[in-house]
Amino acid sequence: MKKVFIALAFFTVQLMSAQEADIKKTIETFFTGFNSTDIAKVKSVCSDKLILQSVEVHTVGNKFTEETAERFFAWLTEAGKKGKFEEKVKEYKIQTDGHIANVWAPYEFYYNGEFSHSGVDSFSLIKTKEGWKILYLIDTRMP
Repeated sequence: MKKVFIALAFFTVQLMSAQEADIKKTIETFFTGFNSTDIAKVKSVCSDKLILQSVEVHTVGNKFTEETAERFFAWLTEAGKKGKFEEKVKEYKIQTDGHIANVWAPYEFYYNGEFSHSGVDSFSLIKTKEGWKILYLIDTRMP
């Protein structure tokens, strides 16, 4: 019985590791597309019901914004024409429960090679027939 339990525990850990790798790959694909302004790549890992929100942190108060996926994709297209930007993720903290997952990803944002701001991206994902999809993204932006 002990061997069965150990084998089952090993299998569960392997399954979770593979699932976390798939989730991380989804987020990495998002950032590859984001940093290169490849809208098709970004859309490939996002749900059709994508929700986007941001909190800009300031000494005089915070500013909360919400935007539609359509406005986000339009901004990404235009921003890519105006300059080069790169969002560098520092680490991925992944939590899963079956068909949902959360990724906590501290980042630094650079515009034309210069540091702009930092913060945290918090992604909520769902598992679909096509794979993991980003359903919700909220981020903080700190100078």
